[in-house]
Amino acid sequence: MTRARPASRQEELRLEWLGKASPVVPRAPLPPLPDDLHRWIARVCTAVVEVAAGDRPATQLYRVVRPGPLERLQRRSRVSPSGNGPVRGVSSLRVSRQHAGVLEATAVVRGAVRYQAVALQLRQRGGRWQVTAVEIR
Repeated sequence: MTRARPASRQEELRLEWLGKASPVVPRAPLPPLPDDLHRWIARVCTAVVEVAAGDRPATQLYRVVRPGPLERLQRRSRVSPSGNGPVRGVSSLRVSRQHAGVLEATAVVRGAVRYQAVALQLRQRGGRWQVTAVEIR
């Protein structure tokens, strides 16, 4: 005998509409990131995909990527190396500043066979940027 699952109900979110007279909260503009930092992040995204594919030794990223994420990249390269061929470049890169000293970057990396999405979290430590989290799809 199988029991039917109860249908899930989405809770209503009550909104309070403010009139046109409500004050707008200004956002403090963040200064733009330097172009050389964007180029560096694009190179790191490329290198991360190469390590995950088994095409680059993980030791080359030792100073750039924290040990935990680097070990996961090494494990991924051993378990399921990608047959994507050589990386041909980064086709798009978006970098957002979460707060002082923390960046999140998303990139689309073009391989010989297919594209891969890469997400990085970077933290500034001692004047240098270091990757603290990596996700590849």
